[in-house]
Amino acid sequence: MEGFLLLSLSDGLVIEQVGREDQQVVVSVRSAASLARCPLCATASEAIHSHYQRTVADLPEVGQLVILKLRVRRFFCRNALCARRIFIERLASAGSAVGADDESASRSTACLAFCHLR
Repeated sequence: MEGFLLLSLSDGLVIEQVGREDQQVVVSVRSAASLARCPLCATASEAIHSHYQRTVADLPEVGQLVILKLRVRRFFCRNALCARRIFIERLASAGSAVGADDESASRSTACLAFCHLR
């Protein structure tokens, strides 16, 4: 019997890809939003500066290590009066800006359950 993956993410996050590598399941996730708000002045921006990948590892579930790869974007703040020129989008409960590799951040990001994954 083929297994299945039950994955529940915070609102606003989209699963791009799910794959298996050896004894781990890799889930690639990104924001569904087309814009982000500057955390300093709250100005909305669609102007993407760049992006990077943040990796969150979770404890093994039914013998499978879970790796969550978050695609995080940097935006330009378009408010000329704002001191922050570039900011990182905030992903809903997707791990903190510092310590994103800890198990508790991963647990708050997704509730994972595996049934007969082979």
